[in-house]
Amino acid sequence: MCKLFEEWSEEIKEYCAKHNLNFDILKSMLISWNNTTVMFSYCVPSDSDDGLYDDTPSPVILIVQKTEKGNLIFEHTEYTDLYLKKVV
Repeated sequence: MCKLFEEWSEEIKEYCAKHNLNFDILKSMLISWNNTTVMFSYCVPSDSDDGLYDDTPSPVILIVQKTEKGNLIFEHTEYTDLYLKKVV
């Protein structure tokens, strides 16, 4: 598991609740990270035996970055609502 996600999980959960996004789905997604950024992406299941080698890009769903002041910035993508928005 990504250490940054573990450190930031409560803030991410609060953000999701505030913006009507499904945190449970988000935390099950693929996570990429570096020292200041966590990216969540959706892995599209493949019907072929190639798996991830079929060159199908995984859409980035949400980007979370930590500023120099220590605040988290959340960046939605064109896929955020499609994959995470809770239906009311």
